[in-house]
Amino acid sequence: MTCQICYNIFMKTVLIIDDNKDVADIYSIKLKAAGFNVFSFSDSEEGLFQAEKLKPDLILLDVVMPKLSGPDFFLKLKENSRTQNIKVLFLTAYNDPSPWGQVADKQYSLKIGAQGFLRKESPLDEVVTEIKKII
Repeated sequence: MTCQICYNIFMKTVLIIDDNKDVADIYSIKLKAAGFNVFSFSDSEEGLFQAEKLKPDLILLDVVMPKLSGPDFFLKLKENSRTQNIKVLFLTAYNDPSPWGQVADKQYSLKIGAQGFLRKESPLDEVVTEIKKII
């Protein structure tokens, strides 16, 4: 039986919210191969609705998106008692190459309550390892 909203209850679930479908597809394939249930949405408002419905173990969240930016999405997620405990790992193509810029991004993410901040240029295995550490 094939079902878009069915998933293995014994596997950890990751929700990917990224307006770039190609990026979401690449991460979905890698995370499914690593043993995760994976759902992805390109619309941040739909992603917020689905986060409440699916209650994922972690959201891999793009920072720059139309409608709701990643930080705005994160704040709405934390304001809702039904989603406030979902872990979030920010993911972005924004790349400040300076050591200060990279430390500032990570410190900001941790300060507001996210689990971290990764660049889309990070090796996929590194992203999988980080997600496994978090959940």
